[in-house]
Amino acid sequence: MRVEIEVDLRPAPPGPAAEAKPTVDPAARAEQRRRDREERMLRRLALAQVIEASITIGRFNDMADLAQLCGVSRARVSQVIARADSQ
Repeated sequence: MRVEIEVDLRPAPPGPAAEAKPTVDPAARAEQRRRDREERMLRRLALAQVIEASITIGRFNDMADLAQLCGVSRARVSQVIARADSQ
């Protein structure tokens, strides 16, 4: 049995994959990161306010009950509240 294979070893012509990636404006990237950080901070602040309100109205006895329900540690709940208070 005889098998013949023809292989072209020349480099492939430039196509869509070889085109240069679009450049991203550094100022636009910095602005997007700033907005993302601001949104995360606002979400944490809102979460902390909901946690504190829930404990205040008696929905949860303490942070440990809340942490158990949420599936996180009590330390993490305390950390979220402390971070929001410092903001």
